[in-house]
Amino acid sequence: MRFTPISLNGAYQVDLDRREDDRGFFARARCENVFIPANDGDRERKIHVLMDCFASEHNKRWFTPETFNGLMRLRGVEYNALSGYAEAFYCRKIMLAS
Repeated sequence: MRFTPISLNGAYQVDLDRREDDRGFFARARCENVFIPANDGDRERKIHVLMDCFASEHNKRWFTPETFNGLMRLRGVEYNALSGYAEAFYCRKIMLAS
């Protein structure tokens, strides 16, 4: 990936490295590159919203609160979040403020 500064101070555009061979071209486009720690309230609220908004998925065995809680736990381990939980985002452009 290449990070190119843009006109917004401190912001960058992330460009994918294109890889080519006789089969065509490839680029790693889906890379979780921004992690935000999640507290208990954030985690519960997100799971509640997912379960409410995607009612058509309720018949799928994997669509459970435990699935989403587990994903946030794995992200928390990768991010080393103090709470043990984190959310991850795929971003092309992002502005972070302190």
